[in-house]
Amino acid sequence: MAISKDLLEKARRVLAEYALCDSCLGRLFGMAGYGLSNAERGRALKTLLLMESYDAVHGLTDEKTVTCLARTGFKPAEELLKKLGVSEPERQACYICSGVMERLSELAAMCVDAGKEFEYRTFQVGCKVPKEVSDREEKLWLAFQLDAPESIKSDITREVGKLIETATGKRYSREDPDTVFVIDVGAWSVSVHSRPICIYGRYRKLVRGLPPEPLAQAAGSPPGVSNIR
Repeated sequence: MAISKDLLEKARRVLAEYALCDSCLGRLFGMAGYGLSNAERGRALKTLLLMESYDAVHGLTDEKTVTCLARTGFKPAEELLKKLGVSEPERQACYICSGVMERLSELAAMCVDAGKEFEYRTFQVGCKVPKEVSDREEKLWLAFQLDAPESIKSDITREVGKLIETATGKRYSREDPDTVFVIDVGAWSVSVHSRPICIYGRYRKLVRGLPPEPLAQAAGSPPGVSNIR
């Protein structure tokens, strides 16, 4: 219980200074709980903080925390302040991702669309994020002495990978994938890297003068593919 209290107190302190979406808050405490996405973990933390700040018997005991929750767009906190007649704060964009984590379905759809030109059974997802995003994230890790955070790049690649699997029926593979989708968050774009196909063949030398060297590549053939006669 002491560990949970310490974790909640850290979450309270973080939200007192920074507005974070569910995913970015949950990612700061990536080792807490089991079978939870970072978004689910972050929402659970916000829910527990709200429960500590208000109950039907004692009423509102921590208006500051509820206000901090409301500015992140946490609806139960917004509705509570409205019910109590307390002025609601203006919603703020997530300090770390600026709303990117709420648009993962868009990135997944971009990957699926880009992959239509390729035949593949397995895939992997890579991610590039702007330096300022990584810097903001690491700033919080150090400021609050967090010992089990997860990076936003890891979160994006995993969650987008799940969405692509659901949409296409293809399998995510960590080793030797047929196709790699590389997401550039700053440019809001997706590039596709397909693994080259190697075709192995043998021929019988039945006529004298047939050279043993590889035959020249024919005009129009893809790079790296030798012409077979």
